[in-house]
Formats: sequence, C-alpha cells, structure tokens
Amino acid sequence: MLNLRNQTTPATEAIDKNNKITFTRRIAIALMVLLVSVYFVGCAGTNDKKSVLDEQEPKALNYMIEGKQAFDDFSDYSLEMYLFANSKLVKEDKELQTKISERNIYEKYLSRLDEAISENDVKIGANTIKAYATASLALNALKKNPENYKGNNFVAKLDDAELSQTASITDKAWALIAAKKLGLKLQNEEAYYNDLITFAQNSSEEEAKQIENQAIVAQALSYYQALPDTSIALSMIMGYIENAQKDNGSLGDGKSTGIVLMSLSSLGIDVETHDPLIKNDKTVKDGLSKFIYDKGFKYKGKDDEISKVATLYALLGIEAQNRIEKGGLFPKHK
Repeated sequence: MLNLRNQTTPATEAIDKNNKITFTRRIAIALMVLLVSVYFVGCAGTNDKKSVLDEQEPKALNYMIEGKQAFDDFSDYSLEMYLFANSKLVKEDKELQTKISERNIYEKYLSRLDEAISENDVKIGANTIKAYATASLALNALKKNPENYKGNNFVAKLDDAELSQTASITDKAWALIAAKKLGLKLQNEEAYYNDLITFAQNSSEEEAKQIENQAIVAQALSYYQALPDTSIALSMIMGYIENAQKDNGSLGDGKSTGIVLMSLSSLGIDVETHDPLIKNDKTVKDGLSKFIYDKGFKYKGKDDEISKVATLYALLGIEAQNRIEKGGLFPKHK
C-alpha cells in the first residue's frame, strides 16, 4: 500500500517551495511595516514642539484681536494689521474673521491713522521712515493706496530728505522691505542698500549683539541675494545670530526670537533643519516656545505676564516660517 501522506512528488515539492517563499515574503513585509511604523512614530516625536507653536498660534491671534493692550509704537500697530490681513490662519478660520469684523479692527486702525494725520500735521507715530514703511504695508494689505491715502503719499516719506538724514539702520531696512513688497522703486534704494551692507560687514562688538537690528537688516538684504556684497554681509549676520543663540534655542527674549524666525524665513531657511542654528538639539522654534504664556507670549522667560509686542513678533515669525517657499511674510512683489 502506498503511503500518500509521506510521499513526495514534483507537485508537492513545488507547493512546499511556494509556501516557503510566501512565508519569507510575509516576514519581509512585516519587517517593512514595523520599520515604517517606527519611522512615523519618530517623526511625530520630533514635531511635538512644532505643534506647540501651532496650537498657540490661534490662541495668540485671539488675544491680539481682543486688544487688551495698546502698542506704544505705531509701527507695531501697523504690523499687527498687516499680520491679520495676511495670516493664513485668519484666512482659513471663519471665527477669527468674524471677530475681526465684529470688533471693527481694521476700521479702528484707519480711524487712529486719520487722527494721527490730522492732529500731527500728517505725521505718523514717531515720524520715522519705519513708521511710514509699516503704515504703507498695512494700507496696502487693507486694499488702500499708500501713495494716495486721503491725499497723503506715505511712500514718498521713505525717500524724504530730512527723514533719511536721521534714519536709523532699521528705518532704512524697513524702507527697502516695504518698497520691494509693494513693487516700488526708491530713489534712495542704492544708498540704503550700501548702508545696510556697511552696517553688517563693519558692525562693532556692540552692534553685533543687536540681534533685532541685524535680523531686520538680513530681512531687507534677502531681496539682493544675487549680489556678492550681500552674500558676505548675510554670512556675517548669520554668524552674529549663531553666537547670540542660547542653549534653549532662543535669542534671549520672545521678541528677538520672533524677529529672527521671521528674518530667516525670508532667506529660505527652515530652522528645523538648519544645523548651525540647532543647539543641544534645540531649534529657534523650540526657543520661541519657551516664551509661551497663557494665551500669548511673554517677553522674558522669567516674566509672568503676556507681552503684546512679543506676541506680535512671535506670530510674525510663526507665519513667516510657514511661508518659506513663498519668501516669508514679505515676499517681493511680482
């Protein structure tokens, strides 16, 4: 009698071989699934701190819209309007849009601007080039013409002979930022550019520590990256920023950290992957998260209250970093 149970035939050999191949494939697939799972778990872990800022952004925007604090500097007020009008989150969030509308946020700004013009002989805020540059950006964002707002040409102030003589380095930087964003040509463009280059390349030890100024200069120079002098200047500014960065990733306070984040975005730098600005595995975003407080951001780590100014620049930095591929928050006009 034949024992078919133990008999081996060409057919059964083929079946055994196929079973072994199938088993091997299943093992391989299982290992691949395991590796992919580990990878995504790891990615989720590295994005935890990034999500902290993402979660704080709508809270901070709500805080700003509620307007519980006033700005001392009218330039900051103008930048707040620019932020609201350009915020990707605001454009996507109907609730935020409704709050801005119900509180007449834009109308109140224009009303204060009108008051400043009528009461101060067409002078805004501190009567600086920065004040007119940021007002021009805000007006343009609100669909108003900064070259002819109720008969006033704020853009012309960026070239004003008297103002340019006393202009600070950040005044000149903001003039270039506004002009490039609005697609305008300044008579003083070359002079301002050369002053920024000189400032960056010949900064004293004290000036090198003025990180907010250095970052705004870098923001303005981002439009001229094809020029050799710009490359040298930006390299030096990046060195100043790297030297000033703290072990927790920040630049010392909430405002400065936000401004640096905003500036780096204009240069196309993703702080999550830019090794020179990762200290002890902490990025600039990690540093900014250290200043989260309640519904906004505080100025210093030891503070126990929200700073509206720090919150403004933190939001500008967050928004800009989310627009790296578009040139940051102040892309050149096309």
